[in-house]
Amino acid sequence: KKSRPAGNNFPNKEYRLLLGIFLGISLQIILISKHFVPRYMMTSVILSLTGLFLIIYIFSKLYSSRFKGLSINLIYLILIVLIIRININRYITFYDNLEHKMKELIKTPDFISKNYPDAVVITGHKSFNEQIALFLGSAFAGSQSYRDKLILKEQFPNQIMYVDIFDEIYDLSSSTHIQDVLSSNKKMVFVENSLNSIDSLIIKLEKEYVFESAGYTKVFENSFSNEKVYEIRKSP
Repeated sequence: KKSRPAGNNFPNKEYRLLLGIFLGISLQIILISKHFVPRYMMTSVILSLTGLFLIIYIFSKLYSSRFKGLSINLIYLILIVLIIRININRYITFYDNLEHKMKELIKTPDFISKNYPDAVVITGHKSFNEQIALFLGSAFAGSQSYRDKLILKEQFPNQIMYVDIFDEIYDLSSSTHIQDVLSSNKKMVFVENSLNSIDSLIIKLEKEYVFESAGYTKVFENSFSNEKVYEIRKSP
């Protein structure tokens, strides 16, 4: 004969807490469904673990006869060990994949630094590039943002960012500096990726700056990141 949960043993407080966790996770899924990014679910992941422990606790109370001789703390311990083990394996795999990805992505900036050390470098905002990462990070520096950009301008005077989706060219300081860089006798290279194109860049430069292109040549391609490096020739 199957054992049935006794009504007076029903853990109402724990059940209401579990219901609240379920509704909270459901609401978060609805809120981020239009623009889902895994990191947005961090709160839900933490709550789901709490919910899992609550489920075990509720079942241990409802079906106490089946849990006789089995410590609820032992079940928790086994569950914690399993979760830790699974996450260790997952992070080892993640690190290995990340290390391989880094080795492939860094080939593009390494090529530019070795072959065009003094050139004007124009990259997109999604390029694997230390300077662009620091520039974008300076936007979150609060009151220190202006100071940080001046430091970056001094350290990376030949760096320009082109964002095709906004059709905008960004410098670490002002558009006047962009014109000075474009007018210099330095070589110019452009890193093209899936979010920008060499033709769109040249149209933008010739339209808004004193600049005339004499063509371009592809000098490097990174098949892993789908990046292409072009050397842009300026008209004399």
